[in-house]
Amino acid sequence: MKKLLAIFLGFLVLSGLVSAWPTDGPTLDNPMNVHQKLTYKAIEAVYQDNPELGQILMQYKDQLLYGAYDEDWTGGSIEIDGKVYTIQSQYHFLDPMDHAELFTVNLLGDPDTSAADMAQRLYDTAVQLWKQGKYEEAMYYLGRAVHIIEDQGMLIAHQTPHLFEDLEQFKYIENAHDFVENEISPAVADDILNNRVPLDLTPIKWWQIPDEKARFMWGGDIYIADNENGHMSLANGVAWAYADLAAHNSWRYMLYSTGQDIILWSEWGHLGSYFWTKELRKGDWSVLKLEFKGASSITIVFKDIDMQNVYGRTLGYVEIYDKNWNLIAKYAQDPNLFVDTSVTVPGDTVYIYTHVDKNDWFDSDVDGWAIRNIELHANFDINAPSGFETLDGREYSNVQWAVYESMQYNIRLVAGLMEKFFEDVGLS
Repeated sequence: MKKLLAIFLGFLVLSGLVSAWPTDGPTLDNPMNVHQKLTYKAIEAVYQDNPELGQILMQYKDQLLYGAYDEDWTGGSIEIDGKVYTIQSQYHFLDPMDHAELFTVNLLGDPDTSAADMAQRLYDTAVQLWKQGKYEEAMYYLGRAVHIIEDQGMLIAHQTPHLFEDLEQFKYIENAHDFVENEISPAVADDILNNRVPLDLTPIKWWQIPDEKARFMWGGDIYIADNENGHMSLANGVAWAYADLAAHNSWRYMLYSTGQDIILWSEWGHLGSYFWTKELRKGDWSVLKLEFKGASSITIVFKDIDMQNVYGRTLGYVEIYDKNWNLIAKYAQDPNLFVDTSVTVPGDTVYIYTHVDKNDWFDSDVDGWAIRNIELHANFDINAPSGFETLDGREYSNVQWAVYESMQYNIRLVAGLMEKFFEDVGLS
């Protein structure tokens, strides 16, 4: 019964995620939906960067645009209480910190299939089809992969699946997503398509992904789970890395969908802490940057801090800094073993520096640290003027500006993926 309830809730999660977008517009001859507008702009970005490749994409634009539309609908749909939900959309969720998928995917027997995983599968299919001479089919699958990357540009929901596991925030987050998607995104996408806003559409090349990663974290990825190959690395494939990078970027803007406090954790939360360090070794270090634009403060709750070995020798420490690199707290051990350790940092950015000594020691068993909770505190009106003006003199609200920033970045990512596709199929 609990499983059936979870599955039902999973379908409800999909409410508004795609159902409000037009179901027509598979070609440029019909009105395009948001995905198609962004995809077409990415084709244009490639054309400006490499006219030869852009011409090929324009030749197959209808297949690309249809794939960008059809990825939501290819798995069929289900109607609940008069609303239509697309089944395929449950594979469009990715938490950028632990790469979790929407919980219904796991319940339905397809675990470890996040949006990044699905994007890579579709991309690999496109590459193989092109090599077989099936060019139109290849472009259709490339369009489907592009759709998933564009989904990660949503300000909330697609890259925050944990929030849907917390029933207290379920409706709150769903309504925030519907507001952004139905009332904000179509207008902003139309402004982008028709060049009514300043645009930098320089494609982000696949080999630039590690440099882009530096906007979020430095050092070794010592805080990833054992089954992961690294945040925004190319170990899982280029489409995977682009999807991960898109999710990381839009994650920063999520408060602009609500202007209210958000708690990035749930009791389900994949049955553990939000994310953990892996086994720490001598000389390990890393700086994890948590940036949430618009936040008045960020509270992080450590479930466990243990930088000592079994003999009580301190081997390392964790330091917490604010946006200006002012030291807020430093721990080698939990100050109180019976309660979680809570640290509130003013502003919209937190740096967590983890250090393990290089000195030799007899026992290298270090538990490291785990974040149990991240609380984002906001104090602004999302509908207030942002100060950003369109080229025709209209002033965007805060939420419009955030959508514009995320969409523009995603177009650059999609353009980079399209260029990498031709490299992978042997065209230069």
